[in-house]
Amino acid sequence: MLLENFALAMVAILNPLGKIPIWVKAAGDCDPPVQRRLATFVTGTSTLLLLAFLFFGREILDFLGLDLPSFRIGGGIIILLIALDMLRGKAVNVDRDGGEDANDAYDRAKARFRDVVVPVAIPILAGPGSITTVLLFGYRAQDWSDRLWLAAVLVGLMSLVLVLLLLGPRIQDAVGDLVLRVQTRIWGLLLTAIAVQLIVVGLGESFPAWLEPNSPIVDDVQQSSDMQDAAEEAH
Repeated sequence: MLLENFALAMVAILNPLGKIPIWVKAAGDCDPPVQRRLATFVTGTSTLLLLAFLFFGREILDFLGLDLPSFRIGGGIIILLIALDMLRGKAVNVDRDGGEDANDAYDRAKARFRDVVVPVAIPILAGPGSITTVLLFGYRAQDWSDRLWLAAVLVGLMSLVLVLLLLGPRIQDAVGDLVLRVQTRIWGLLLTAIAVQLIVVGLGESFPAWLEPNSPIVDDVQQSSDMQDAAEEAH
């Protein structure tokens, strides 16, 4: 069940179809050879980063002195900012002036990669949600064999993302720009919910008493409300 749950969680977090509008906006004006190389650069960078957190996530957080709840809260805030940009139709802000004069498609792809690595590769693909997911499942892995199987699933999913990015312009031509814009805002709304959930879970792990119905904080709020109601009745 570990691999199945990991695959389902990563598909939900990566949301390959939801990345197409962002990708088309970031690289849709490039020539096809540049798009192919750029898509390879983006997915390759994201895959390497996610694999690093899958195998060494615990060590990375320990080295930085971070705990998982803090990571959830910080990741949720970043996802929330991205989601708000998607709702406003401003998910990507790319400078398209670099590398246009280069003759070789590889050189032009490298020049554009410097512009789109953030936000397309990081944090859209290898973002707090996906990093947190691979880190959590890396914790659950019993041994290196389990981690290798998880890595195989991750590479397979990222390969699917690569194929969808390569087909992104065709998909855009097939469904139209309006559909992609609407989809971007819908996914922005869903990402907002995911971000809020990450923040709430992180806060709940950091401050368990906040979520307990009989916690002092809840009692103080209720007592204050009761006093205000009594004052209003007295008047």
